[in-house]
Amino acid sequence: MTNRFFLLDRDGILNEDIGYTFEPEKIIIPEGIIDILTYLKQKRFRFVVITNQSGIARGYFTQHQLHIFHTCLQDLYKKHGILLEDFFYCPHLPEITGECLCRKPKSLLIEKAIARYRIDTKQSYMAGDSPRDVQAGKSVGLNTILIGSKPVPQADYTYPTLTSFYEDVENCIF
Repeated sequence: MTNRFFLLDRDGILNEDIGYTFEPEKIIIPEGIIDILTYLKQKRFRFVVITNQSGIARGYFTQHQLHIFHTCLQDLYKKHGILLEDFFYCPHLPEITGECLCRKPKSLLIEKAIARYRIDTKQSYMAGDSPRDVQAGKSVGLNTILIGSKPVPQADYTYPTLTSFYEDVENCIF
């Protein structure tokens, strides 16, 4: 089995970022992401999700509600032949819960994924829509892809949209 992974931020990449999303009926799959993941799957990449979920610390939803949301998201992608193998999430917010080691841009969640799946960091990527996704990925030696945000100098690749990433995906992964 391949150890090439795409570590994916959740909100803004796998579902539209409408703010503290936890209700399954509010899942909106962004245009282009299914095509991107299908292509990457054909190139023998696997997928895990790395996400900050401070809505738990804020009291907007519970870990149980988040688990239900992730199961529904996983099922939606599975219908398209995409396996999201695991979800690593940080429930903290420093102002409420104090500092932690798992909230991106810190790297504990990514380190856990690397250890659990023996991810080959040189052949794997962190894709997200925030500078903190890039910082977290870079800190553990992953290639990084920033989607839809202002350019971050340390990002290996930056694209304004998922569609523009899909149009260039062969150039950034090979």
